[in-house]
Amino acid sequence: MNEKLQLGTKLIMVVSSVVVLVMIALTIIISTKLTVALQDEAHKLLQTESVRLANRVQGAVGQTFAVLESAGSVMALIVVNDREGNIDQKILLESVERLLRTNQYARFAYFYIPGDNVYSRRAAYLQNTDYLLDSGEFMIFAHRENNDVAVVKAEDNLKQFNSLHNAISNKVLSMGRVG
Repeated sequence: MNEKLQLGTKLIMVVSSVVVLVMIALTIIISTKLTVALQDEAHKLLQTESVRLANRVQGAVGQTFAVLESAGSVMALIVVNDREGNIDQKILLESVERLLRTNQYARFAYFYIPGDNVYSRRAAYLQNTDYLLDSGEFMIFAHRENNDVAVVKAEDNLKQFNSLHNAISNKVLSMGRVG
């Protein structure tokens, strides 16, 4: 059948085939280059967004930490100067519960008073063992699930949390959140 085609038709077919092959090659090359360029730009955009988001989160965490440090310092100052136990345990419990309720990321919060003190003696006298560690030291430990806050028995196995472990082993009055 090729023998019956005219020379011009044969030439057009050859040129058309070459043009189609060149177009296919150019399409593949351009697509590959564009894909690489778009991936690089997407990666840069994601890096920029992640840095911006990290800065925003760092600000929120820093603010939460500053409020926690301030509240802990005020409570520690009040408790240290309260030698007669004028502050009711309910107020201490309420401060721990509020710490959990005002911070949506916290799951546990505690208030630890080291050594023999009026609060540990009162808890022992009232036989409220939920507020006493095995060593007899005073601790309020609360847990939040969903919107419910409940006091958890203060036990020495709570030392698995680093902040609690440091507070108990260094005998430092502290208030904080964990988890």
